[in-house]
Amino acid sequence: MSPSRSRMPIVTTKSSDMGAPEILTQLRSLGLTLTVRREKLRIEPKSKITDETRFLVRDSKDDLLAYLCLSSEASHERATAIACQDDRRRCTQCLNLRREICIIAKPERGALVVASRGYRPVNLLLRCAGYTPKPNDTDQRTGVERWTNLTETFQ
Repeated sequence: MSPSRSRMPIVTTKSSDMGAPEILTQLRSLGLTLTVRREKLRIEPKSKITDETRFLVRDSKDDLLAYLCLSSEASHERATAIACQDDRRRCTQCLNLRREICIIAKPERGALVVASRGYRPVNLLLRCAGYTPKPNDTDQRTGVERWTNLTETFQ
């Protein structure tokens, strides 16, 4: 490891405790720039990327894309349209996910999340009636409020 790289500050805050503006500020303080290209996040310069910064960005990818799409320039118009139109959320963005387990999943018909207790969801973008936003989500509506059509057939 080069001497300059070993002196870089280590990211110590969990990404779930920070919103996109704070993450971008922290990346800038490390000499990194985050941009959106072809609907993907890009961190530069590569020589300054550490495992910690890579994890931080990967763990907050959706929030960062959404934030950057709101402040992006016209050259990022296509990426902006795609990122801003997607209203789905990942389970990692939900307060009901604790220690990788969906705490509201029940094996009963009519439950908001019908699955076995101790259900460990795959972290895909989806629309879930049981979604509860974390405090840093700009839209504080629950899954039932966001996607009303999800519960109509089960009631």
